[in-house]
Amino acid sequence: MDEDEALCKAWLRVSEDAVVGTDQQRGKLWERIRMEFISILNCDPGRNASGLAHRWKIIQHCVNKFSGYFRTIERAQRSGNNAEDNMIATKQLYNDKEEHQFKYDSCWMILKDTSKWYNYTIEQKGKQKKTSQKKRGEIDLDDDEIEDSSNTQPPSSDQSAPATTPTSTGHEVDDGVSNDSSQGLTRPHGKKTATKNSRRKKNLASLDLFVEEFSNMRKEQSSRFEEEGIRRNAIEQQKLQAKIETKRMEIAAKQEHQQKQREQEIMMMDPESTPTEEGKTWIIEQQIEILSRVRNNKK
Repeated sequence: MDEDEALCKAWLRVSEDAVVGTDQQRGKLWERIRMEFISILNCDPGRNASGLAHRWKIIQHCVNKFSGYFRTIERAQRSGNNAEDNMIATKQLYNDKEEHQFKYDSCWMILKDTSKWYNYTIEQKGKQKKTSQKKRGEIDLDDDEIEDSSNTQPPSSDQSAPATTPTSTGHEVDDGVSNDSSQGLTRPHGKKTATKNSRRKKNLASLDLFVEEFSNMRKEQSSRFEEEGIRRNAIEQQKLQAKIETKRMEIAAKQEHQQKQREQEIMMMDPESTPTEEGKTWIIEQQIEILSRVRNNKK
């Protein structure tokens, strides 16, 4: 068994143990994982707990990325695509985004459907978010909030008066809009939100284009495979016909050789040595027929 597969299985077994769990000290947890790792391999490859923890961090990062790309491909799945198509498309998307090949297929297959792995990825995302907030001083203001505060103006005495519009008769007519109605208006999005929405639309458009290109590529491959299959079938038919013709010629040559041997034996017979008249007559007739055929072939 591959060491990476054994490490994933060992991590699952120890993490899913209700008595142990993952809440214990890191050193003890990875020492137990190391022992389970050795048990699965039935040998000790000489990996210490720290080395296994470092290797797990690499596997976890790559598999987590791959899982996200796989869910993206599944959400954008088009009719006619099967699980194999989704897997190929995910690997292509991973390669395009991460700029290296995904090489942990077996690890992903072991981890992907387990509840422990799902909970672990959620926990890691939460830790990353907290770390990011601490680096920013735990302040995360949107640009639209900053804009609103900078653009706020104190109300003037003119704004407090009701708005009226003079008519041709000189009477004032209410325009039907009160100052209180502005409080119900939706605040426009700020730059940060608009940028996020724009980036999300671009990502979705890129994903749709990628899925479409991948689908077209699969169709082209299928067409080429079909053409290649037809060409191979034609070549195989030609080879088969050649074999049949060769065999037929071999049989014909063998029959001709046997016929000549038989004719030579008949020509070597002495009619006088045959005790019966019928035997003599048959030999003479056969010899005459053979001589006549030889003369005709020479002509």
